[in-house]
Amino acid sequence: MTWEDPDRLLLKKLWREEYLQRMLTSLVIGNTYPRWNTRNPPSPAGQRFLEALYHQAYGTLIEGPMEFVDEFELSAEDCKIQNGFPDYAVITPAALWIIELKTEAGSHRKEQLPFYARLANRRYPELQISITYLTGPMARIESISDVNVSFRHMLWAEIAHLIELQWGKSFHKEEQLLVAAIKREIRGLDSSAKRFLKNAEVVREALIAAARVQALGEQAGVEALPAGLQGLHDLRLRIRDALERSVDKRNVRPWIWCAETSGGSALTRHGTEVGYEIRLSRYGRLFV
Repeated sequence: MTWEDPDRLLLKKLWREEYLQRMLTSLVIGNTYPRWNTRNPPSPAGQRFLEALYHQAYGTLIEGPMEFVDEFELSAEDCKIQNGFPDYAVITPAALWIIELKTEAGSHRKEQLPFYARLANRRYPELQISITYLTGPMARIESISDVNVSFRHMLWAEIAHLIELQWGKSFHKEEQLLVAAIKREIRGLDSSAKRFLKNAEVVREALIAAARVQALGEQAGVEALPAGLQGLHDLRLRIRDALERSVDKRNVRPWIWCAETSGGSALTRHGTEVGYEIRLSRYGRLFV
């Protein structure tokens, strides 16, 4: 089995919503991110998670074998009507469960969910239709349509325990890393997406710089402007964790340079301004 790597995903320059979606998908199917609109069996833990999520949302059980679809094409079967593209679909012999993901309240579109409800009822009249809206902090939506669908609006923070329950103590380190990254992003959903993008960019640049440090042996500074000294240390830990899983950079480690105690001059603009910065150095031993 293979899974997505949270830090390698950062190299793709994803938005926060895409980042969370890809990581959760990888956990659910126990594999790397699949092609869009393809049916995949959930892993045993993935099926248990989906069953628990459905029960928490609707108070009932979802029965039968499941097929999980990332980026589901909800066909209108009418060239005059646009297709819909929900983020997730769970398909059983008796039901179609649509899950739409949001991390930013500003990306909410009022007509999106009613449109999915109408399309689903028209396209799959023989199936029980459920729609779950999974979002970051925003005003709760109680209903979406007068057509025959079961609807629930849930917050990411309300399902974090379900993710922890299924994968938090996994024997697979890769799954534990995904759980830690998902929980970290869920905790940060009340902050601006710009903060996520800035931190993701810092980790990407650090990985690129680490390759040069590994090859040449020269120290490099990592330009970062986090929220205070604790934020700088948190970023150092994220970079350290990413480097631990990079086979070609195993001699490189990040550390905190301090103008008062480390000596020398800052290598970054941020270091010059505040007297602290993240540095990358190559060491004589491998870190494994």
